[in-house]
Amino acid sequence: MAHEPFELQQMRFRLEADASARRIAELEDAVAARDEFIATVAHELRNPLSPLVFQARLLFDKLESASRAGTSIAPEWTYGQVRRFEHQLHRVLETLDRLLDVSRLSSGRIDLRLEPVNLGEVVRDVVAAFEGELAVARCPVHLHERRRADGCWDRVRVEQVCRNLISNAIRYGAGQPIEIAIDADDEFAMLDVLDFGVGIDHEHQQRIFERFERVQRDRRTGGLGVGLWVTRNICDALGGTIGVDSAPGRGARFSVVLPRQLGRACEDGASHE
Repeated sequence: MAHEPFELQQMRFRLEADASARRIAELEDAVAARDEFIATVAHELRNPLSPLVFQARLLFDKLESASRAGTSIAPEWTYGQVRRFEHQLHRVLETLDRLLDVSRLSSGRIDLRLEPVNLGEVVRDVVAAFEGELAVARCPVHLHERRRADGCWDRVRVEQVCRNLISNAIRYGAGQPIEIAIDADDEFAMLDVLDFGVGIDHEHQQRIFERFERVQRDRRTGGLGVGLWVTRNICDALGGTIGVDSAPGRGARFSVVLPRQLGRACEDGASHE
């Protein structure tokens, strides 16, 4: 068997070295992404847990002082503290739910329980649930329901889409109004959520729908970088689409289009996986 020419040996060695270098770079990037994700998750969980611990301590001290003095605590104050507990615990559960969604969607599983849903009703419920956060962020919401939009969808998943988009608008458009528009025709329902925040460069507008990507890679803005990825997967599962129209400094408009029917599933009361 003839020996391999020296030039071919050198070329093969260079190709193998380049491939090894690329593999090492990919592993380093993966480790860095993992470390950043872990740090972000810790930050997201610590944010609501720290004030929760403080409020629990405050309530304990108040109860202890009242017990020693033989007095009672005003029901209004206690009610306010319990509501704050509920709000912070809801934020923890929401973060955990997003992590579970990442696990489910990564394995290609998304369960849908289809039923008749009114999109306007879902949006109004979600806006009401965000009332406190919207007030703190100084984001008045203007809802424009041009036509009634009913469809055959998974209500919980549609609510999740709305929550993710409104949460995103609050995070990146604090201090500015949020415009929400609902419309429909015979085949499709449309939802637009417009903020007037930092905006997104054109080159990044598709990347933000990928897992662990964010508009700004700044932990102070919060978020796990999975909300829009989960939203895109839900829209896909419902046979719809999501897109964004944005420019730096001019805010962002996220547009969801959903087919109003998925076969005869609603009529038959069927579930879809």
